Amino acid sequence: MTSSPQKSAFSKHTQEQIQQPSTTSTTNDENPYGQMSLTARLLVFLLVPSATGLIGLFSSFLQSTRTPLEGKEPHTIDLDRDF
Repeated sequence: MTSSPQKSAFSKHTQEQIQQPSTTSTTNDENPYGQMSLTARLLVFLLVPSATGLIGLFSSFLQSTRTPLEGKEPHTIDLDRDF
């Protein structure tokens, strides 16, 4: 069985790629923005869920106060009874 010139060129090319050292680095040591600081991680961990929850709570509050059910009086907030 004889190999075609295309096949041997491909195998030669792959051998050259294997032997060459990698020019791109996979570590984040060279990039100062590669890793998040501890403060940034805490802010993302605490602020994003808190802001999402507060926005949902506020929109629910607005919906309940602006659209009263038919035949009922508008909803008033009573902290002793509602919680």
